[in-house]
Amino acid sequence: MLFKRKKENPQKVEPYGSRLMLEGPQYPIKGYDRLTIKVDLWEDGKQVLKGFIDWFGMYSKQQMKLLNCPQYRGLRGNKALLKVHMVAYSHAILANVEFKLKKCSKKNHTSTYNIHGEIFASNSKNIANIKNRDFKIMLFDKNDDESIQVGHGDLIPLMRSMIAVPLNTCLKFRAHLPLLSDEFLSCEIMACKDYGVDVKSMSGKYGKIEVAVTWESLRGHSLRTGKLNSEFDSD
Repeated sequence: MLFKRKKENPQKVEPYGSRLMLEGPQYPIKGYDRLTIKVDLWEDGKQVLKGFIDWFGMYSKQQMKLLNCPQYRGLRGNKALLKVHMVAYSHAILANVEFKLKKCSKKNHTSTYNIHGEIFASNSKNIANIKNRDFKIMLFDKNDDESIQVGHGDLIPLMRSMIAVPLNTCLKFRAHLPLLSDEFLSCEIMACKDYGVDVKSMSGKYGKIEVAVTWESLRGHSLRTGKLNSEFDSD
Protein backbone atom coordinates (compact mmCIF):
# COMPACT_ATOMS: atom_id res chain seq x y z
CA MET A 1 0.00 0.00 0.00
CA LEU A 2 1.32 3.41 -0.99
CA PHE A 3 -1.53 5.68 0.11
CA LYS A 4 -4.83 4.93 1.84
CA ARG A 5 -7.17 7.31 3.63
CA LYS A 6 -10.69 6.91 4.95
CA LYS A 7 -13.13 9.71 4.14
CA GLU A 8 -13.06 10.65 7.84
CA ASN A 9 -9.32 11.33 7.54
CA PRO A 10 -8.67 12.89 4.13
CA GLN A 11 -5.46 14.62 3.11
CA LYS A 12 -5.97 18.26 2.25
CA VAL A 13 -4.37 19.17 -1.09
CA GLU A 14 -3.83 22.40 -2.99
CA PRO A 15 -5.33 22.75 -6.49
CA TYR A 16 -1.91 22.40 -8.15
CA GLY A 17 1.27 20.58 -7.21
CA SER A 18 0.31 18.95 -3.91
CA ARG A 19 2.18 15.85 -2.87
CA LEU A 20 0.41 12.78 -1.51
CA MET A 21 1.87 11.59 1.77
CA LEU A 22 2.94 8.04 0.91
CA GLU A 23 3.10 5.28 3.49
CA GLY A 24 5.12 2.82 1.46
CA PRO A 25 6.17 0.70 -0.24
CA GLN A 26 6.76 -1.55 2.75
CA TYR A 27 9.06 -3.93 0.87
CA PRO A 28 11.71 -3.81 -1.89
CA ILE A 29 10.49 -3.84 -5.49
CA LYS A 30 12.28 -5.21 -8.53
CA GLY A 31 13.38 -2.45 -10.86
CA TYR A 32 13.72 -4.78 -13.84
CA ASP A 33 10.22 -6.24 -13.77
CA ARG A 34 6.73 -4.89 -14.40
CA LEU A 35 4.95 -2.97 -11.65
CA THR A 36 1.34 -1.77 -11.69
CA ILE A 37 0.04 0.98 -9.40
CA LYS A 38 -3.72 0.92 -8.84
CA VAL A 39 -5.24 4.38 -8.37
CA ASP A 40 -8.67 5.10 -6.85
CA LEU A 41 -8.98 8.67 -5.52
CA TRP A 42 -12.09 10.40 -4.19
CA GLU A 43 -13.09 13.90 -3.09
CA ASP A 44 -16.20 14.72 -1.06
CA GLY A 45 -17.73 11.35 -1.85
CA LYS A 46 -17.09 11.63 -5.60
CA GLN A 47 -14.49 9.64 -7.49
CA VAL A 48 -12.02 11.97 -9.22
CA LEU A 49 -9.41 9.54 -10.55
CA LYS A 50 -9.30 5.82 -11.23
CA GLY A 51 -6.99 3.66 -13.31
CA PHE A 52 -3.57 2.06 -13.45
CA ILE A 53 -0.01 3.34 -13.81
CA ASP A 54 2.43 0.82 -15.26
CA TRP A 55 6.18 0.49 -14.88
CA PHE A 56 7.47 -1.95 -17.47
CA GLY A 57 10.90 -2.47 -15.93
CA MET A 58 14.51 -2.24 -17.02
CA TYR A 59 14.65 -5.27 -19.32
CA SER A 60 16.27 -3.73 -22.44
CA LYS A 61 19.66 -2.12 -23.04
CA GLN A 62 17.99 1.18 -23.85
CA GLN A 63 16.04 1.15 -20.61
CA MET A 64 19.11 0.11 -18.61
CA LYS A 65 20.59 3.49 -19.52
CA LEU A 66 17.86 5.06 -17.38
CA LEU A 67 19.02 3.37 -14.18
CA ASN A 68 19.61 5.86 -11.35
CA CYS A 69 17.65 8.52 -13.26
CA PRO A 70 14.24 9.89 -12.22
CA GLN A 71 11.38 8.49 -14.29
CA TYR A 72 7.89 9.92 -14.61
CA ARG A 73 4.50 8.30 -15.12
CA GLY A 74 1.10 9.92 -15.08
CA LEU A 75 -2.62 9.28 -14.98
CA ARG A 76 -5.12 11.91 -16.10
CA GLY A 77 -8.82 12.03 -15.31
CA ASN A 78 -11.58 14.55 -15.97
CA LYS A 79 -10.89 16.41 -12.74
CA ALA A 80 -7.41 15.38 -11.65
CA LEU A 81 -3.89 14.60 -12.82
CA LEU A 82 -1.62 12.28 -10.85
CA LYS A 83 2.13 12.20 -11.53
CA VAL A 84 4.38 9.47 -10.15
CA HIS A 85 8.11 10.06 -9.85
CA MET A 86 10.29 6.97 -9.38
CA VAL A 87 13.91 5.83 -9.65
CA ALA A 88 15.34 2.35 -10.25
CA TYR A 89 18.79 2.08 -8.64
CA SER A 90 21.46 -0.21 -10.07
CA HIS A 91 23.06 -1.03 -6.68
CA ALA A 92 21.03 -0.30 -3.58
CA ILE A 93 20.73 -1.27 0.07
CA LEU A 94 17.89 -0.84 2.53
CA ALA A 95 17.88 1.73 5.30
CA ASN A 96 15.41 1.18 8.12
CA VAL A 97 15.14 4.54 9.86
CA GLU A 98 14.11 5.56 13.37
CA PHE A 99 13.93 9.00 14.98
CA LYS A 100 13.89 9.26 18.76
CA LEU A 101 13.25 12.33 20.93
CA LYS A 102 16.27 12.50 23.23
CA LYS A 103 16.05 15.93 24.82
CA CYS A 104 13.74 18.91 25.02
CA SER A 105 14.38 21.96 27.18
CA LYS A 106 10.98 23.59 26.68
CA LYS A 107 8.88 23.63 29.83
CA ASN A 108 5.99 21.22 29.85
CA HIS A 109 3.53 20.20 32.56
CA THR A 110 3.15 16.67 31.18
CA SER A 111 5.57 13.88 30.30
CA THR A 112 4.92 14.26 26.57
CA TYR A 113 5.45 16.97 23.98
CA ASN A 114 3.36 17.96 20.99
CA ILE A 115 5.54 17.57 17.90
CA HIS A 116 4.79 18.96 14.47
CA GLY A 117 6.90 19.92 11.46
CA GLU A 118 8.63 17.84 8.81
CA ILE A 119 11.44 15.31 8.43
CA PHE A 120 12.67 14.19 5.04
CA ALA A 121 15.53 12.27 3.48
CA SER A 122 17.52 12.46 0.26
CA ASN A 123 20.75 10.99 -1.07
CA SER A 124 23.74 12.33 -2.96
CA LYS A 125 22.39 10.86 -6.21
CA ASN A 126 19.61 13.45 -6.20
CA ILE A 127 21.04 16.12 -3.92
CA ALA A 128 20.81 18.66 -6.76
CA ASN A 129 17.04 18.39 -6.37
CA ILE A 130 16.96 18.70 -2.59
CA LYS A 131 14.82 21.85 -2.83
CA ASN A 132 12.37 20.16 -5.18
CA ARG A 133 9.69 18.33 -3.18
CA ASP A 134 9.39 15.78 -5.99
CA PHE A 135 12.68 14.24 -4.92
CA LYS A 136 12.32 14.41 -1.18
CA ILE A 137 11.50 11.22 0.67
CA MET A 138 9.03 12.57 3.20
CA LEU A 139 9.13 10.73 6.53
CA PHE A 140 7.13 13.02 8.80
CA ASP A 141 4.84 15.92 7.92
CA LYS A 142 2.46 17.41 10.46
CA ASN A 143 0.95 20.89 10.71
CA ASP A 144 0.52 22.62 14.05
CA ASP A 145 -3.08 21.41 14.36
CA GLU A 146 -1.98 17.83 13.55
CA SER A 147 0.75 17.59 16.19
CA ILE A 148 1.32 14.26 17.93
CA GLN A 149 2.43 13.52 21.48
CA VAL A 150 5.90 12.08 21.99
CA GLY A 151 7.71 11.54 25.29
CA HIS A 152 11.42 11.62 26.16
CA GLY A 153 13.09 8.54 24.70
CA ASP A 154 10.07 7.72 22.49
CA LEU A 155 10.18 7.12 18.77
CA ILE A 156 8.61 9.70 16.49
CA PRO A 157 5.95 7.92 14.38
CA LEU A 158 6.97 8.08 10.73
CA MET A 159 4.84 7.74 7.60
CA ARG A 160 7.41 5.28 6.31
CA SER A 161 10.65 3.92 7.73
CA MET A 162 12.21 1.95 4.85
CA ILE A 163 14.32 3.73 2.23
CA ALA A 164 16.20 2.30 -0.74
CA VAL A 165 19.62 3.94 -0.90
CA PRO A 166 22.25 3.65 -3.67
CA LEU A 167 25.38 2.00 -2.32
CA ASN A 168 28.31 4.31 -1.54
CA THR A 169 26.18 7.43 -1.47
CA CYS A 170 25.40 9.78 1.38
CA LEU A 171 21.97 9.49 3.01
CA LYS A 172 20.94 12.94 4.16
CA PHE A 173 18.26 13.87 6.68
CA ARG A 174 16.73 17.29 7.29
CA ALA A 175 14.18 18.15 9.94
CA HIS A 176 12.20 21.25 10.79
CA LEU A 177 10.62 20.63 14.19
CA PRO A 178 9.71 23.91 15.96
CA LEU A 179 9.69 22.09 19.29
CA LEU A 180 13.45 21.60 19.00
CA SER A 181 14.73 24.42 16.82
CA ASP A 182 13.75 27.50 14.85
CA GLU A 183 16.11 26.36 12.10
CA PHE A 184 16.43 23.25 9.96
CA LEU A 185 18.43 20.42 11.54
CA SER A 186 20.46 18.04 9.40
CA CYS A 187 22.82 15.08 9.45
CA GLU A 188 24.47 12.73 6.95
CA ILE A 189 25.21 8.99 7.02
CA MET A 190 27.26 7.14 4.42
CA ALA A 191 25.57 4.12 2.84
CA CYS A 192 28.72 2.01 2.55
CA LYS A 193 27.70 -1.29 4.17
CA ASP A 194 24.86 -3.76 3.87
CA TYR A 195 24.52 -4.62 7.58
CA GLY A 196 24.87 -2.99 10.97
CA VAL A 197 23.53 0.19 12.58
CA ASP A 198 24.62 3.83 12.37
CA VAL A 199 23.47 6.40 14.92
CA LYS A 200 23.67 10.18 14.61
CA SER A 201 22.14 13.12 16.45
CA MET A 202 20.52 16.33 15.30
CA SER A 203 20.64 19.05 17.95
CA GLY A 204 18.78 22.33 18.05
CA LYS A 205 18.40 25.27 20.42
CA TYR A 206 15.67 23.56 22.44
CA GLY A 207 16.42 19.88 22.12
CA LYS A 208 17.83 16.89 20.28
CA ILE A 209 16.66 13.89 18.28
CA GLU A 210 18.60 10.70 17.59
CA VAL A 211 18.65 9.13 14.15
CA ALA A 212 19.27 5.37 13.91
CA VAL A 213 19.71 3.65 10.55
CA THR A 214 19.76 -0.14 10.32
CA TRP A 215 21.29 -1.30 7.05
CA GLU A 216 20.06 -4.41 5.27
CA SER A 217 21.20 -6.11 2.09
CA LEU A 218 18.61 -6.61 -0.64
CA ARG A 219 20.03 -10.09 -1.06
CA GLY A 220 18.30 -11.09 2.15
CA HIS A 221 14.88 -9.95 0.94
CA SER A 222 12.34 -11.54 -1.34
CA LEU A 223 11.93 -8.85 -4.00
CA ARG A 224 8.37 -8.49 -5.19
CA THR A 225 6.45 -7.59 -8.30
CA GLY A 226 2.76 -7.06 -8.90
CA LYS A 227 0.35 -4.32 -7.84
CA LEU A 228 0.63 -1.48 -5.39
CA ASN A 229 -2.42 0.47 -4.26
CA SER A 230 -2.88 4.21 -4.07
CA GLU A 231 -6.42 4.87 -3.03
CA PHE A 232 -8.85 6.96 -1.03
CA ASP A 233 -11.48 4.78 0.60
CA SER A 234 -14.93 6.29 0.29
CA ASP A 235 -16.69 3.72 2.47
